[in-house]
Amino acid sequence: MYIRRTTLVLATLALIALLAACATVKQVRQPVAWPDLEDSEWVLFSINSQPPVDGSTITIRFRNPNELAGNAGCNHYGARYSTGDGNRFAISEQGIGQTEMECKVPEGVMQQERAYLEALMSAAAVWMAHGRLEFGDAAGKTILSFTPKPPPARSAVLLDTEWVLNSLNGSSLIEGTRITLNLDKEFLSGFAGCNLYGGGRDSGKYMATDEGTLTIPQLAVTAMLCSGPEGVMEQEDAYIEALHNAAAYRVMDDRLEIDNAAGETTLVFARKEEFPMNPSDLLGTRWQLLLMNGSNPIAGSTITIAFAESEISGYAGCRGYRGTYEASGDHIRFPRLAMTEYLCLRPEALIVQEGQYTTSLGWATNYRLSEGQLEILSARGEALIYGPLPEGADTSQEGTTWALTTFIEGETATPVLVETEITVTFGDGTVSGSAGCNTYSAAYTFDGSFFTFEAPAATEMACSDPAGVMEQEQRYLGFLGNITTYHINGNQLRLETGDGRALVFTAQE
Repeated sequence: MYIRRTTLVLATLALIALLAACATVKQVRQPVAWPDLEDSEWVLFSINSQPPVDGSTITIRFRNPNELAGNAGCNHYGARYSTGDGNRFAISEQGIGQTEMECKVPEGVMQQERAYLEALMSAAAVWMAHGRLEFGDAAGKTILSFTPKPPPARSAVLLDTEWVLNSLNGSSLIEGTRITLNLDKEFLSGFAGCNLYGGGRDSGKYMATDEGTLTIPQLAVTAMLCSGPEGVMEQEDAYIEALHNAAAYRVMDDRLEIDNAAGETTLVFARKEEFPMNPSDLLGTRWQLLLMNGSNPIAGSTITIAFAESEISGYAGCRGYRGTYEASGDHIRFPRLAMTEYLCLRPEALIVQEGQYTTSLGWATNYRLSEGQLEILSARGEALIYGPLPEGADTSQEGTTWALTTFIEGETATPVLVETEITVTFGDGTVSGSAGCNTYSAAYTFDGSFFTFEAPAATEMACSDPAGVMEQEQRYLGFLGNITTYHINGNQLRLETGDGRALVFTAQE
């Protein structure tokens, strides 16, 4: 009797333990769905119960309720997904998109990547267990297990600092080039000599410890191609590679040095100079450009800028412009710039200068007000120096006056009669000038590609000298009404008709 009671008690305890264990499993596998996953990032702990290959890292991040992305050990990947009642999870029918790099180290990383993406594609359920994010197959077996990605280590000495590169792999930079590095609380960014680099969310993050270790996993780089100075693109590639290979850093006063894993110093930076500026000092000021990258504006041209509340306006030497600006401390940028007119019918040198000026504004990073001057500095190392614009100064400029030299009709080129002058000046929606005997004007429109001229109005004088002057005048005015396009080459202007005829002008001094 005693033995039977003991057996019964043990059986009962075993049953209770089994039920408790089952209850525990149910409690551990907690359903997970958005917003539980909101903007969370995880690191692979195991794949089919096996740890990742040594030296490899696989991540997954949930961008929003429908999209995920990460690094599969070599390539970046992304996919759309859905969740449902309970633990249901599925990758969309479009599958998983990925980049196409081939990595040789660590050994086995590519095979692991393929196995990982296949497992993720076959996942049918997702749950939380013991603080881990786990994916299961259709049978409920755990195939992928992740742990929360720890926040990147941040060294206080690097936070919110800006640097200018002095040395790359032991050599000075190519003359005329500039490379910068900016470090904030989470991301790094900068200018690599031709392109901008950095990123956000999936790129541009860095990890730095107070002990001097530094890791820069991945960077996004814009895709411009610069033709000069010679070697600038090769220098940029070497710089980005040195950042990727960073393993350690040290800061000494105003100097930052970065070493690779072999202990070689590959990058040496100087701290970027900061100016104690108050952006409110810009409000209501008006300036005229004195120097652009060390050179004076073209003689006779005026370039200006005026600051209002978050907005700028000015004249770029050929056309007016408007835009917006953002300033904080000595930082400044112009996120939107737009010309106020389509046409810039002036000599090519002025058109080129206007493009250089507005491009420099587009690259602006810092400014300084000092000794009655405004200095705007760009990421590329350019400097725009302004002086105050005098009160009441008229920044508008008369359009260029062009003198006709030749009528082009098919293969026939007819010069303008000797001792006659035919001119044209483009104003705001109106052209005017001399037709050889009479003065004229005509309204026009330009849609960014084509002209439409109205019939010209002219004075009614009659000229007899030189012979043929009145016939030439009527020929010109009739020609003008058929103009559709224009081309400028140096100091030459061609006004062309749709049937291949043209008027050829040169700019008057």
